[in-house]
Amino acid sequence: MKYITRLGTIVTIASLLFLSSNFGANASLIDRITYFLTSFERELREYKPESGDGLTPDGFQGQDPSKTADNSLGGDALAPESFWETYDKLANPLLQNLPPDFKKHYAYFLIFYIVLILYSYLGSFRNKRIAKKFLEVVEPVLDDNFAYLERKKSALIPKSWHSFEIYASGRTSCKSVIISLELVKRECFWQENIIRLVFPSRDRVAVEVTFDSLDSISFAICHRRSNKEFISYNQELLRYSTTYDCKDVPDCFRMYINSPDKSVTQYANHVLSQIRVLLPILDSFYISDSASMDGESNSRPELVAVFYLTNNTGDYSKIIRFVMDIIDYSKNYSLPVKVREAIVKERTNIKVASEKNAKTSKEEENDTHQHVTPEKLKKLEEKLLKKSKNPAVPGIKIKVENKINLIAQFVIFKP
Repeated sequence: MKYITRLGTIVTIASLLFLSSNFGANASLIDRITYFLTSFERELREYKPESGDGLTPDGFQGQDPSKTADNSLGGDALAPESFWETYDKLANPLLQNLPPDFKKHYAYFLIFYIVLILYSYLGSFRNKRIAKKFLEVVEPVLDDNFAYLERKKSALIPKSWHSFEIYASGRTSCKSVIISLELVKRECFWQENIIRLVFPSRDRVAVEVTFDSLDSISFAICHRRSNKEFISYNQELLRYSTTYDCKDVPDCFRMYINSPDKSVTQYANHVLSQIRVLLPILDSFYISDSASMDGESNSRPELVAVFYLTNNTGDYSKIIRFVMDIIDYSKNYSLPVKVREAIVKERTNIKVASEKNAKTSKEEENDTHQHVTPEKLKKLEEKLLKKSKNPAVPGIKIKVENKINLIAQFVIFKP
């Protein structure tokens, strides 16, 4: 049993170090583990056997008395034999009170735990391999189109076991580009093999482009099955956009434009002509001069294109080249003056109307929660009793709190 407990201790410490290193090298956790091991080692250095503890009279169980606890460390570290002997001495009293089958069950647990740790390591390794393969394909394209590509150790910036980023800037058509890889959580056995059966997930790449300025353009395309989620993240589409139909696009997609004018549909048709080759792996595409942030509309021009990753590495470079083409085309695209003024005016009217409705609803809510005086309470009570179909029952009194609630309900839901 002592060897199993030793193995459990080693596995626990090793797994903690592994997890901390993979979660962005959490220095605080590593420092705590190191502090614990250092403190434990210091206590073992200062440990002196007492009489009656089961040791021989000289206190060393047949070892050479000249080989003390201090000089056995060699001045730097504790000898392995002394460490495990002291560890067993501290653990044996606890092991004696365990159930008979604990040894077998604990061994099964350690085996299962080790398998999960190995699975996590292999899963993170597979995700890194996919991300590196993507970088190998797109890095030359990014170097050709951007003056600056952020590189620390590599252009691939790990955010977690399954998330990676690539940052590029230095192009006149846009401010910056962030390429985010959101891969399947292959480091988690349950996520990859069980949860995905209920909630399917795939490897995705999202290209987010920010602009200094754009004309009054808004165009979006997404899958119908994810339309509700897409709208919740881009709520300005409900305010300023309408649906757009195109025969060349499959029925599984839904599109939005901010105006039915020919100049706007011309822009949408150009995007569709360029993205047609990538439709099988397209998740969503959205470009707007007033993209949303935290559910609120602002004047941040942005392009976000999300694609699924497949084993066909040739699609990786097509994605980047498509985004580069749309960046240049959008930056240089200009609407007619009358169309631009009409779009801006419509947006302003919608914004004013929504703010007015929000203000009115807030005032009504404040009116329902205002203080009710006794005189007003009596008048409302009489009015409520007159409109009630059932006459008041004599001899029954309603508490003031309940009376206020009834009157408040009457005021809110009155016909």
